[in-house]
Amino acid sequence: MDMDTQYGDVAGSLGIEARSTVVDLALRANDLDQRFLDRALVTHESGARVLAAPTVADWTQVTAEQVARVVEVASENADLVILDTPGTFNDLVATALVAADSVLAISSLGMASVRHTAEMLELLEIEGHPRDRLRLVLNQITPATPMLPQDVAAIVNHPVFWTIPYSAQVPESTANGRPIVLSNPKTDTAKQLRGLAEQLTGVAVPQRDLRALLRPGHLLRRSA
Repeated sequence: MDMDTQYGDVAGSLGIEARSTVVDLALRANDLDQRFLDRALVTHESGARVLAAPTVADWTQVTAEQVARVVEVASENADLVILDTPGTFNDLVATALVAADSVLAISSLGMASVRHTAEMLELLEIEGHPRDRLRLVLNQITPATPMLPQDVAAIVNHPVFWTIPYSAQVPESTANGRPIVLSNPKTDTAKQLRGLAEQLTGVAVPQRDLRALLRPGHLLRRSA
């Protein structure tokens, strides 16, 4: 579920055309059921089913409670659900945080990103969200980066759960609508992403075939 209220483009990144959006389903929250959800989902070649984000303006039509109902219906009929949220905190992000079993906080090693992550963790603590559900993931790691993962852990006062190395092939894979785990499965980035999926799900991910994990009705629960 693409819940990014600013730059939601999961469908575009995966090269699929959305039938309906999160807002379309949220607007019929009172009578929403699995039948309507199935019609709205678009299946990617990996087997993952996607519910796209609307335009920025469309989010103003629905409440967090209505979106929560969409999340509820999805979680009732899928083993795993990904909730992709923006980097800013709002009512919809709060909805995702409450629903999620695990929260992935994604940061790079740039100081601005680390500072933002530290502020977000502090906000989550103030809001009463348990830190044991939070997983700090560092993205785009390069040997030339002056800051080390342990430096980030010390600054934000939270352990690093996983690291993902930088790959120049990621932008190309995104532009082609094929995640790097499919387009370039032997890269270190793809291997680390598979490892992250295995850590979160307990399901071993074959190098060349993600369908064992991302078949229809089997998605990864994630937010933030």
